[in-house]
Amino acid sequence: MTDTLLASSLWICRYYGMPQTASSFLAGLPVQPLLAPHNAKRAFDALDTSMREVKGPLDETFDLLFPVVYELIDGRYIVVKHRQRVGDDVIYDIYDPLNTEDDALESTKSVSWHELKGRLTDRFYIYKKVYFADPNSLPIKLQKRISFGSSGPTSNTSEMRSSPRSSVMY
Repeated sequence: MTDTLLASSLWICRYYGMPQTASSFLAGLPVQPLLAPHNAKRAFDALDTSMREVKGPLDETFDLLFPVVYELIDGRYIVVKHRQRVGDDVIYDIYDPLNTEDDALESTKSVSWHELKGRLTDRFYIYKKVYFADPNSLPIKLQKRISFGSSGPTSNTSEMRSSPRSSVMY
């Protein structure tokens, strides 16, 4: 049985420019037959990428959130790359680990909304790469006012100076 969440997660890793093998992505996680969403989140956290669960229908998802990983009713996962409107219909470009011959970023299957809507749950996952900024590269005026520590922006400048790197999410 193919682990579709793992295959979708590896696709997301390649999309964000951090290709992984299955063994490197799963390193440090409990051994299970299939990757669970909470373990996928732990793996993405280790890669400095935020993974968040969102509930809502695909047709109401903002275009800026794509690509997203959507859960199907049968428990499988697919990557929804983007959508386009064609006349009265909406076409989604997806990566389906079970129905795609290779796992390249360009592998796409176009599916209409009418084909997808009965197969989807209301749960999907969004991803954002966390970029790091050196606090010493900030203008001095900002260094005195803002500190980026592990728990987010604070006003404690001593924490900023001791932090080896600061995270900024774009």
